[in-house]
Order: sequence, then structure tokens, then C-alpha cells
Amino acid sequence: MSWASEKIANEIVGMAPQSTPVVIRHEETTPTAAVSGEEIPSSLTLRQENGLRAEVGRIAHENERLRSVVDNLKRRQSEIRAEFMEYRQSAEQKDLDRIREIVHLQMKLTASEKGAHYTVTHIEPRTIESLRGYFPTGECNDLNFVLFSTSGVHGMYTTIEEIEESLTKYGSDPEFLEEDLEDEVPDDWHGTNLTVLIVQPRLCGLRYGTIDITLEDIPYLKQLRQSGWDVVQKIGAA
Repeated sequence: MSWASEKIANEIVGMAPQSTPVVIRHEETTPTAAVSGEEIPSSLTLRQENGLRAEVGRIAHENERLRSVVDNLKRRQSEIRAEFMEYRQSAEQKDLDRIREIVHLQMKLTASEKGAHYTVTHIEPRTIESLRGYFPTGECNDLNFVLFSTSGVHGMYTTIEEIEESLTKYGSDPEFLEEDLEDEVPDDWHGTNLTVLIVQPRLCGLRYGTIDITLEDIPYLKQLRQSGWDVVQKIGAA
């Protein structure tokens, strides 16, 4: 390069503005997270998440505690129900034993005080146990048999089957038996009272009355009735 050319080049370079170093500053920024349309610092979101996790854990622990309480209550309820049923069965058995004792005592008193012959007495108490006292196995014999639905001055013509139908359809304690609903008693309701007549042919003794029965008593009563029919047919037969 000639001297003149080098001079021109130096002048051109001298005319160019001096460049200033560019300094890039890196400002520390906190990442953000969009929640419900607003930007919330992620550090706050993390705190919320930790709080929610703690709350969920607390609720789960409380649920476990409540579940344990419920299980204990159910277990105790079952125990109480079993204890009640055992007590009820024991009480019912004692009542039945007492009724049988009364029936047997009544039979002894009738025989000793009034004499066993030529007697007509009322059945007491008015329960199925009075019959069971005379016929514990549900079978009659030629010394003692029973007739049902004999009506007359001591009862009604209502049959075992009619009472069975009523109890099956309406139950043992229907609402229409309440005092203010007596006018609404249906025609096919026959009540729960059954007329009985115990016959003792050899002693010329009769025991009569009505007893309250339930559906559970029906099989026993039908068996006893059939047994009585069979015995009567054989009395006096060759």
C-alpha cells in the first residue's frame, strides 16, 4: 500500500465513532405461575401446596379415627343386641315356665278342692300355654281331648283357618284396631281369639274359654285339632 493510500485509510478509521462496550445485566427474576388468571410467585404456590398436603393428611387421619369409632359402635351395637335377645329369650322362657306351673297348680286344686269329677271350669290364663299344659306334645288321648270353635255361651265359631288368614294379611296388631279407627275394621278380620273346649270323658269334666293365638301357634293347633278328631272317632268304636 502507498503512503497516500495508507493515510486515507487511517483518516477513515479515525472518523468512525468509538464503540462502547455493551454490558448485559442479568437481573434475578423469580419464576411465576399463573393461578386464576393472575401471576403469583411460585414460592407462594409451594407454600400453599405444602399447606394443602398437611391438611389432606390431617383429614385422612381424622377419617381413620372416625372409621375406628364407627366400627367400635357397630361392634358394641351387635353385642348389645345379642345381650338383649339372650335376656328376652330367658325372660320369655321364665314366663312360659311360670304359666305352665300355674296351669298344673290349677289342675291340682280343681281335683283336690272341687273334686276331679263332674266339673266345669274356665281356662286360665287365656294363652296357648294353657293348652300346652294339658297337651304338651300336641296329641290328644281318650282321657283328654280338645274341640275348637265350639261357640255357645263360652266363645265364638271363628276357626283356626280364619284367624290364620287374618294374621297373615293384617298382622297381629293392625292399625285399625285403635279406638278411633274401630269403624274401619275390615270384614275379613277375625281377631286373634280362638274358642277351646277341653273334654275329659272319664271324669265328666269340661274346661272352656278363649285363648289369644299367633301365627306361630297355628301348626300346633292344627295338629292338636286333628288329633282330637281322631280320638273322638275311636271312642265307643268296636
